[in-house]
Amino acid sequence: MGEKDHSDRQLAGDGGLSFVPLASIEAIRSASADPIERASLLADVCRLNTLYMIMQAGSGHVGSSFSSTDLITWLWTEELSGANSGAPDADIYFSSKGHDAPALYALLIALGKLDFELIHKLRRLGGLAVVAAVILATVAGYLVYRQVIESRSSRQSGAPAAQSQAAVTEPTPPAPVSSIPVEKPAAAAVPVNPAPADPREQRLAQLRQDARDQFQRGQRRALSTVSDGLRIAPEDPELQAILDSILTDAHRISGRSKEAAVIAGAPQYAKTAYQEALQLERDARQQVTSGRKDLAARTLWRAEETFDQSERDARLERAQQKQAQDEQSKQRLARGNDKPGDQPVQPRGPETPPTAAAQPSAADLEKARVAGVVQRYAMGYSALNTSAVLAVYPGEAVWQFPEFDSYALSLADCAIELSSDGASATAVCTATHSLKRKRGTAVTEKVRQTFTLRKRGAGWIIASIGYDRAVR
Repeated sequence: MGEKDHSDRQLAGDGGLSFVPLASIEAIRSASADPIERASLLADVCRLNTLYMIMQAGSGHVGSSFSSTDLITWLWTEELSGANSGAPDADIYFSSKGHDAPALYALLIALGKLDFELIHKLRRLGGLAVVAAVILATVAGYLVYRQVIESRSSRQSGAPAAQSQAAVTEPTPPAPVSSIPVEKPAAAAVPVNPAPADPREQRLAQLRQDARDQFQRGQRRALSTVSDGLRIAPEDPELQAILDSILTDAHRISGRSKEAAVIAGAPQYAKTAYQEALQLERDARQQVTSGRKDLAARTLWRAEETFDQSERDARLERAQQKQAQDEQSKQRLARGNDKPGDQPVQPRGPETPPTAAAQPSAADLEKARVAGVVQRYAMGYSALNTSAVLAVYPGEAVWQFPEFDSYALSLADCAIELSSDGASATAVCTATHSLKRKRGTAVTEKVRQTFTLRKRGAGWIIASIGYDRAVR
């Protein structure tokens, strides 16, 4: 109460506020394995989108929405089970804070429970209406109504209300209401998403929905669904955003398999498979540069499988070597326990001690993780993939990506150093930038690029980047 609702003017859409797109939200949701950090990041994103919705509509209570965002984000992502689905054991969510409806809308949109395009339609016909206060009043009235009826029945019969309800004819109570705000237009109802009449658009709409659902379930066939849609509409922004998310996820899981292979000793014990996987990574980078993101995702999946195979081969090779060393030790021990005269004494030359299995140090593993983050940055930049770049370097000026027709970034000769406390690292690489702006000619420039990274959980994130353009 008492908050300025700005209902006299629209404040967004003229170069002022902006919103966080769905692809970036999905990247942020997968950026951390810590549930508290993940919920906090998502809540901050929802605050930005809540502010955009309110200012776009010119109406809404910012304070109420902002103050409830952390709580509702944690509930909907970590606590509630099947919230408001109607299932017998499903949880029921309801907020008595009527003015926080924009925050709930922003969260449900971020979680994919409402269509993302509704972010632009707060308090619009065919869009989202703020009726949480009306719902609260209806539920409260229903509870009071029940209490009055039961009290009246008890007084009339002199018996507990529970025993006299069968003899009392009660008026039909109000129907229960959903706790999720719904559209309530002032005039005739307008469908939120009317089905397109054009068969081509109907097919596209179905492919978009199928691709979203498949990707959220972790089904790799989402890539085939996206490819089918892009054959119909190659520039469809929603399908392109889903493809970017698939590519980012493929690179993430490939990097995770690569780290596991390094830990198992694949560079030493399974060189063939490990080098094959590295080549697949390089192939995927070139495919992204040439605009074949769908092929790059499939190549990264093959790289993941090959890294996994190299990990298994390395573990098997190390186990076999250990078994052979154990057999040799047993044989030497048996020879040492033989009694004199049992066997002829043979002259014994100097023995070569068994070679210990080389284990990568903790510092080597951290350097491998740092190298992976830096290469993911280069790959995302080459694809002009906003979400992929922001996932590893939140400070990058991705707003300039639309200025480029093409961009290829390759990093070589990276020297990586860890700080003494292991909380930060630097990677100095020779970077080759090949780019073409929409209003310019193609340019290729080689620079020395210094990445400063900081530890975040078990991984790394880029904090800043410096350039030395004197390198040629």
